[in-house]
Amino acid sequence: MDAFHVLRLAEEAGTGIDKILAAMEDALLEPPQFEEKEQSILVRFRGRSVFAAEDRLWITQFNELNLSGEQKVALVFAHRHGSIRNPDLRELRHLDAHASRGVLQDLVNRGLLEVVGERRGTRYVLSEFAQQRRRTSEPDEQLEVVGGHAVRQGSIANRDVRGLLGVDPGEARAILEAAVAEGLLTPVG
Repeated sequence: MDAFHVLRLAEEAGTGIDKILAAMEDALLEPPQFEEKEQSILVRFRGRSVFAAEDRLWITQFNELNLSGEQKVALVFAHRHGSIRNPDLRELRHLDAHASRGVLQDLVNRGLLEVVGERRGTRYVLSEFAQQRRRTSEPDEQLEVVGGHAVRQGSIANRDVRGLLGVDPGEARAILEAAVAEGLLTPVG
């Protein structure tokens, strides 16, 4: 690595893996798997997300806040499950109690989470501000969410699209028609 650095073929010695992990975490993708061989290291990038497409779409409404991967995971978990506790985040992100508490407290300070309960009963719920934010999604993102739901559930209806994307019935119909036009869905019934 030192030779690559001297020849200016690498930017900074010893930072590549950290940058890879941070970029994948920021995109809510599974971390790569490292396998050490005799003369080499094998790195597998699965490209799978730890969350469903609708979760990834939902969290994009907070992009301008420059949230860390841990913060995104905490918000998505709270959105999906109604709340998050310190032990939940510790288990999800392999953090110690102090680091997990810091992540959750920062989200409280930013006005995205609210504290409910005390001591061992403490949990964090989405604030009213976080619940009311809605970002207009791009058509490609909408189709990804609709297609992903249809694959997982075997079908998708107008009411499903309304719930997933927060759109009215006419917009849901237009999105479904676009998915049919793209060949992602086949109308039945």
